[in-house]
Amino acid sequence: MTRKLGAAYIAVLVLLAALFSSSYFILAGVIDSQKGYGAEINVSGRQRMLSQQIALSAMVLTEDAEQRANPRAWATLTERIGLMELSHKGLVDGSEGLGLTPPETDDLKRLLFGPDANVDRDARNFIALARGFMKTGNGAVDDSRRMAREVRKAAAALLPDLDRVVRRYQLESEDRVNTLRRLERLTLVATLLTLLGSGVFIFRPMVARIRDFIAALAETEERFRSFTHSSNVTAMITADETGRIVTWNPGAETVFGYRPEDIVGKPLVTLIPENLRPAHDVGFARAISQPGRDLAATVHELPGLHESGAIIPVEMTLGRWTQQGVQHFSAVIHDISERKAHERELSEAKIAAEAASRAKSEFLSSMSHELRTPLNAILGFSQLLEFNPAEPLQTEQKVAVGEIHKAGKHLLDLINDVLDLSRIETGKLTLSIEDVDLADLIVESMPLAQAQADKYGVAIGADAGGHYTVRADRTRLKQVLLNLMSNGAKFNKPGGRVELTFAPRGDGRVRIAARDDGIGIPADMQERLFQPFNRIGAEGGNIEGTGIGLVIAKRLVEDMGGSIGFESTPGEGSVFWVDLPLARAE
Repeated sequence: MTRKLGAAYIAVLVLLAALFSSSYFILAGVIDSQKGYGAEINVSGRQRMLSQQIALSAMVLTEDAEQRANPRAWATLTERIGLMELSHKGLVDGSEGLGLTPPETDDLKRLLFGPDANVDRDARNFIALARGFMKTGNGAVDDSRRMAREVRKAAAALLPDLDRVVRRYQLESEDRVNTLRRLERLTLVATLLTLLGSGVFIFRPMVARIRDFIAALAETEERFRSFTHSSNVTAMITADETGRIVTWNPGAETVFGYRPEDIVGKPLVTLIPENLRPAHDVGFARAISQPGRDLAATVHELPGLHESGAIIPVEMTLGRWTQQGVQHFSAVIHDISERKAHERELSEAKIAAEAASRAKSEFLSSMSHELRTPLNAILGFSQLLEFNPAEPLQTEQKVAVGEIHKAGKHLLDLINDVLDLSRIETGKLTLSIEDVDLADLIVESMPLAQAQADKYGVAIGADAGGHYTVRADRTRLKQVLLNLMSNGAKFNKPGGRVELTFAPRGDGRVRIAARDDGIGIPADMQERLFQPFNRIGAEGGNIEGTGIGLVIAKRLVEDMGGSIGFESTPGEGSVFWVDLPLARAE
């Protein structure tokens, strides 16, 4: 009987030894596989900061003419885009140099590459838009402003994604620590039971390995603490379900001014202005009562309370996790004081620029009206001198008077164009939008256009290609078409031709195109074509014009709900087109 008990006892000990040996190797493998995510969290935070800086720089370079002309500002933006691209590649593909590993868990992969939340896609889209903005650096301000808005919109979409990436890496680390803790408890309990049955000396090596395991666990916990303490600019705060602060990193100290020993254990409302604390209490209670609610869906902008009593604007993203049945909350917070200051500066600069533009337009309008009265008198007297049968002029006098009349007419055209531009810029030009038959308008315009073209030995033709009615101001559309045909004749060659065509676009619009076979527009001058008083290719020449006809045409077409553009090949000619909405389905 004793032998049977001894054999059973030995068998149990062997079984327990095998069990704990297996547990040991499993634990050793888990401990060895633990990798810190401090580098990944730092890189994600850096991406967030770079995306904000890139979006802000794009807006500054668009609205601030001085910065736009500063090569160093563009070089800084290029460097930030490069750093953003390098950081994102390391985060997605891993980088030994940066200490980064590719995403390992399914949750991380879904967050980075999933069909819904796709950080990789959003980041690549943001980088592509930022590089697209760089290409508009020497282009039209309207294009730069549009691209800057796209960059800022992409940054706004990317910021919460990056915050979720940081939280996911934190949660992955916490999950690993929790797993090790459970295994630690299980192993310790089983080891104590085994030691009671077999003696201390038999399992002394196991005890040594357990000590190593505990040391490794402490190292892992320390590594996890270093994750949140690695950022000096991003505040990472956690709180329990009672609303009291549990952890406080150096970034939180930078943002709010409190040292950890002065704030840990105190309620979250310490960081909130007094007038907002009741609303916070209501929101926190609702979050506690709705454990399934996704708190990370929204990025909040709100005022924070600094230790000094100063109110600071912050941007906050919330998170939640449950540990042993107790809810915990995390907040990733950024001080956006600098961004808000830049936004105020941009707004003030915009208001000042608009006021200056209105003053300029009003001055031009006033001066143009003052000039027209004496100019009309000059034109009238020159015509009286030229066509006075009672006192006919000599040949040289007639030529001189003709030049006076020609110069006065050119100046009057310039004044009229300036008045039109002034009325457009100040919003005083009234358009009468109606149904306009294009065929009738072309027939009405051709004699005037051909009279202009005859001066240059150029023929003008029209190919209707159908009957179309558009929504436009008849008089102003005629002005636009005459301008396009006149330009096609002036910048043509003797014996050349200007052809006017129109055809449907398939999107509820019709395109009117004026094609010439003239000198074309050099590629390096095309981007300046719609700038006021910029006579591309006619500077210092004898080609008549004011240099603002196309500017007026562009504004008129856009005010009529259309668009205008061109294509040009130097030496072969140009085609200028206007797209306008059809009055009805044709």
